[in-house]
Amino acid sequence: MLLVMEESQRRLIFNHWPHALSKTFLFSEMVGDGEDVADPYGQDQAAYDQTARLLESIVQRGMSQILHHLGLESPPSPQQGQA
Repeated sequence: MLLVMEESQRRLIFNHWPHALSKTFLFSEMVGDGEDVADPYGQDQAAYDQTARLLESIVQRGMSQILHHLGLESPPSPQQGQA
């Protein structure tokens, strides 16, 4: 499983390793979203902190979905995916 922050990263992986596309997801897809997580590179510390909080939230809310994609847990119920 590959978790990327931006759609452009997923396309880059597809261009180099097409067979990996089925295992490549946006972080935000783990919580039912499909939005990019903006890269804070070159910004101030507050931007890095905000991105870290967002990723932490996605991982916490999307853990059952992540485990499911890894084959370690049953798929989440619709109510779990919307926490």
